[in-house]
Amino acid sequence: MTPPALRDFAYNIGITKYNSITDVAVLEHSIREDLNKRALRRLAVLRPLKVVITNYPEGKTEELAAVNNPEDPASGTRTIPFSRELYIEADDFRETPPPKYFRLRPGGEVRAQICLYHQVR
Repeated sequence: MTPPALRDFAYNIGITKYNSITDVAVLEHSIREDLNKRALRRLAVLRPLKVVITNYPEGKTEELAAVNNPEDPASGTRTIPFSRELYIEADDFRETPPPKYFRLRPGGEVRAQICLYHQVR
């Protein structure tokens, strides 16, 4: 927690003469708002599942640009490699999906933000 987040939390809950309970969501909101302005964005795949894009050239790698913080243009960008082999979250794939399943499945199509799931080397 940063000092500005703590000050914002204290300002939002105010001062009272009565004992009261403040929901932890108010503190979480203050922290999230502060970090949203200053933190660099990074993602991780916790339960990786390897995906091979069969119609993408083998051995080819492209560098894609990703914004470090969409709320702070001064934070710049970073490059993320994109290739034939990717790793997605295991929960984003079902071999036998239930009805109205809009994630990756055999024979199905899906829009994916592929650059977010590339293997970190």
